[in-house]
Amino acid sequence: MKKSSVCSSPAANNNSRFARPRDLEIINCSFRNILFLITAVNFLTWTAFCAFHNGNQLNIEPYSNGNQKACFSAIPEPLSLSIQFCKGLGWKEPVDQTLCLREGTCSTLPNPDADIQSLKDSRALIIGGVTLFVHYVYHESGSETLSEKQNKRVNLEFFLQEAVLKAPSSVEFYFTSTGYMPSNKEYFDSLGASPVLHRDLIFPTDKTNIHLSFGQSSTTDLCQHGRWLSTANHTWGPTSFVLFLNDGVRGPFMTNPYVDSFLENPFLHSAGVPRWFLPFLAKFNKNKKLAMVGPLLSSEISSHLQSHTISLRPISEHFFGNVSQLLLKTCDMPKHEAILEGEVGLSRSTLQQGLSIASFFPDTNNITVWDDMCMCLGSWVNSHLPACYDVKEENPASELSNTTPLESLGKTKNPTFWFRGPASHVVFAKYGGEVLRLGLLPQQLHDDILIYTRTVLANDTWEPL
Repeated sequence: MKKSSVCSSPAANNNSRFARPRDLEIINCSFRNILFLITAVNFLTWTAFCAFHNGNQLNIEPYSNGNQKACFSAIPEPLSLSIQFCKGLGWKEPVDQTLCLREGTCSTLPNPDADIQSLKDSRALIIGGVTLFVHYVYHESGSETLSEKQNKRVNLEFFLQEAVLKAPSSVEFYFTSTGYMPSNKEYFDSLGASPVLHRDLIFPTDKTNIHLSFGQSSTTDLCQHGRWLSTANHTWGPTSFVLFLNDGVRGPFMTNPYVDSFLENPFLHSAGVPRWFLPFLAKFNKNKKLAMVGPLLSSEISSHLQSHTISLRPISEHFFGNVSQLLLKTCDMPKHEAILEGEVGLSRSTLQQGLSIASFFPDTNNITVWDDMCMCLGSWVNSHLPACYDVKEENPASELSNTTPLESLGKTKNPTFWFRGPASHVVFAKYGGEVLRLGLLPQQLHDDILIYTRTVLANDTWEPL
């Protein structure tokens, strides 16, 4: 017999003066439907504000003064309900990137003991060993200056020395070159590197876990990631991970205490975990719904991980297939459109699937689609009702890079311009392209990266002027 719906109408002959269990079910169901409709209206209103508001930012802490009630009375009712919803998610004392800059509260030094202990407590993650696949896109073009080419080569060599040549042999490295490839002599001479660093091959493909291929020079690194992922002949499992990188990144950066703690736990290396991937793995281990981890969470346009460094895991059967399809769409797009589709769109698509993303700066473990909406809402309220929020613009100039305009405070920010380091807080740092060309990198981070570089590649290694 077909069961009737819980929300169906009561029988026509029901004349009882008292509510029976069946009637209570109907009342409860109706109440749930009303709540669902209210939530849906709020969500659509919310989304509309996000769409019309060009960008968002991490929310700003409200004043706790007598004017707060009056301020909030000016907020439209649907948004007022949404604000209460955001508070329920834990946004009672949200932070914005200006506050991070001022107080340094939004990034933390990776804690090796806590990270390692979390993996010991969750042996299922490493019992069968971790399988890590790294895809690195390298591109040199004829239009680049010699200094830009040299910087890319230093980025590559730093990664080869600190990541590739020190990783367990089970880690698979795939390099895609999409432009001019210098000879070995030109490469090492341009680095100014010590002869001890010279190798017979730029990419040490004589090792079985290191692979080199060539791609079209007219495409972005996002397109190349999509092509590699779509053709990768691998069986993805619950402990498989992918790391995307490009030549505009320098790293990995690890503190000596972190490395020492890692080396004191040889089971990690035996399980196929490189020491520089441990901070990523620890994030994944804390959250079963976490699909992507990256150094920087940007709130520009919408919440997304910056694509110069992103780690992913096959959290569902079709997740990697969906990622590759999205990235392949960028192959025929101009660079700006490719970033919108491939970088911003990748995080947006992930969040819309009910999954979450995490970052090292700000230090987050579970950014969901709801958090993204709350960030957008906070930005709208800040823009329309600034008196309600503590928008501090008196930051001392000493807290800023000399090249950072003061008028950018209190507005949507790209974290690349605001993260001051140390570099070990994010493991991989953006160090190339427009950021370096226009001098937009905070001086403290810039200096920290150069100190690491001299330590790894010797004092006479080429440095940007």
